[in-house]
Amino acid sequence: MQRPALVTVIGYLQFIAAITSVQMFQEPLVGKVAIFPGSWLSVHAQWNYLAYSVLLNLITGFSILRGYRFAPWLLAMANFAGFSLMIPSFSQTTSLSLLSAAYSVVTVAPLFLAPSAKQYFRVRRTVRAKFSVRDILSTLLQILAAFTIHRQLIGGFTHVFEPWAAGVAIVFVSGFAILIGSLIRWRFWHACSDFAITLVTAGIFSGYMLLVSASVWPANPDGQLFERLQIVAINFLLLVAGIGLARLSTRRIGVARAAMPTN
Repeated sequence: MQRPALVTVIGYLQFIAAITSVQMFQEPLVGKVAIFPGSWLSVHAQWNYLAYSVLLNLITGFSILRGYRFAPWLLAMANFAGFSLMIPSFSQTTSLSLLSAAYSVVTVAPLFLAPSAKQYFRVRRTVRAKFSVRDILSTLLQILAAFTIHRQLIGGFTHVFEPWAAGVAIVFVSGFAILIGSLIRWRFWHACSDFAITLVTAGIFSGYMLLVSASVWPANPDGQLFERLQIVAINFLLLVAGIGLARLSTRRIGVARAAMPTN
C-alpha cells in the first residue's frame, strides 16, 4: 500500500520542526530569551525542552512515514506536551496557546479521522510499500527542499523581506528538487508528485510560523505589516501551486499507467 499524501505531509512537518529547532540553537540568545512567552516554565527549562523535542520530532516523523500504529498516538502526546508548556501565566499570550492547540488539531486529527490514513496505519507492514534507497533519497531531498523554501519565507520575520529575491530562490529550489527527484525516481511526473507534497508542507509550516510570529511580535507601523502580507501572498501561491501540481501529476501518472500494455 502506498503512503497517502496526507500522511506524508504530516510526517514532513515533524522533520521541518526538528530542523527549525536545531537552527534556533545557533542564535546568540540561547537560554536567555523565553521560547514560549508567558509560560509557567523557566527560560532554561524551555530551552531544555526544545532540545528534547528535536529527537521527539525525528522519532515521530519517522514513525508516521513508516506507518507504525503507535505513530498517531505518539504525535498526539507530543503535541499535548508542547501545548501544556505554552499555558500562559498571563492573558497576553493566550493567542499563542490557541494557535498551538489549533495546529495540534490540524496535524493530529487527520491521522485518526481520514479514511486513507486510518487504513495506512492499520495494514500490516508487509502490505505497505517497502522503503527503497530511492525512497530514502527522495524523502531526504523533499524535506530539505521544504525546509529551504520555508527559510526563504521565515527570513522575512528577521530582516527586510524582498519578494523578488524570495521568489527567485523558491523557483531555483523547485527546479533543482524536481530535476534531482527525476534522476532519483527516473520518472518526471513521480518527481513532480513528490515535490507537490513539498510545496504544501512548506506552505503549511510557514503559515503557522507566520501566525506565531504575528502573535508574539505584533507588526510595527514601519512597513512590517506590508512585508507580512507579502509573505502571506507567496505562502498562498505555494499552497495553490502544490495542490495544482499534485492534481496534474496524478492525472499524468494515471494516463501513463493506462497506456502501459497489460501483457
